[in-house]
Amino acid sequence: MNLRPSKKMGQNFLVDERVLSDIIVAADLRKNDTVLEIGPGFGALTSELVKRTAGVVAVELDKKLAKYIKVNKLINKPERLKIIQGDIIQLLNCSIAELFYGVRYKVVANLPYQITSRVLGLLLAADNKPSQIVVMVQREVADRICATAGKMSVLSVMAQYYSTPEIIRFVSRNSSWPIPEVDSAIIKLKVRKLGSGKVAAKEFFKIVKIGFSSRRKKLKNNLASVFGKDKVADVFKALGLEENIRAQELDVATWMRLVHGF
Repeated sequence: MNLRPSKKMGQNFLVDERVLSDIIVAADLRKNDTVLEIGPGFGALTSELVKRTAGVVAVELDKKLAKYIKVNKLINKPERLKIIQGDIIQLLNCSIAELFYGVRYKVVANLPYQITSRVLGLLLAADNKPSQIVVMVQREVADRICATAGKMSVLSVMAQYYSTPEIIRFVSRNSSWPIPEVDSAIIKLKVRKLGSGKVAAKEFFKIVKIGFSSRRKKLKNNLASVFGKDKVADVFKALGLEENIRAQELDVATWMRLVHGF
C-alpha cells in the first residue's frame, strides 16, 4: 500500500489476537448493538465488531487506510460497516452527534495515545453519550483514569463523574506494531445517566479545573483566587475538610459536595 506507520497519527497497530479477544469480551457485544470504532487501521478489530453487532461506524484519519478497509476481505458483512474518513476530534463536535442521535451505541477502539484524553472528554460530555466505552490506551493514562483519592487529576475526576471505569488488563508494548515506547491497558467505562444535566456538569468542572489550576498550591488557595478566602473557609468548615488538603486528594463524591457548597 506504500504506507509507513505514522507517529503523527499515532499508528500502532494491534497484532496480538489474545488482546483482540479480550477487547471483544470486555465490550460484551450484542447482536442489536451499534458501535463506534476510532482508528480501525487495517480492520482486525473492525471485522470482529461487524460479525457480532448490527452495525459499526469506523472513523479513520488516514485516507489510504480508510480506502483499504472498504475493500478489506476480512469484513464478511460489509453492509454493516460505515467508514468515515476524517478527524474524530472534529467529527465528535458535529457529525457524530447527528449520526448517533437517538441511538444507543458503544465505543470500542484501540485509541491513538495522543488523542485519548480529548476523545474521552468529548464522548463523556456529549448530549448523546455512549452507553459503554472499551478502549486500549496508554497504561499511564489508564492508571490516571482509575486513580483513587490522593492521585486524582482532572481526567480521573471527569471519567469517574460520568462513568464507572475499570482496568480490564494491562497489555505489553510487544502486542502492537510498530512497538510503542510504553505499555498499554484495556479499560472499560460504564457510562452513567446524569439527572443533573449539562448546566450542572459545566459548573462542576469549572470549579474542578480551578481547584487543579496549580497542583503545588493548597486547594483552598486555588479556590480563594475566585471565590474569596472567607467563602472558601466557610465551605471547608462545613464539609470538615482540612486546610492543607490538595485537589488530588479529593474523590468525586467529595468534589460534588464541595461544588454544591459554592
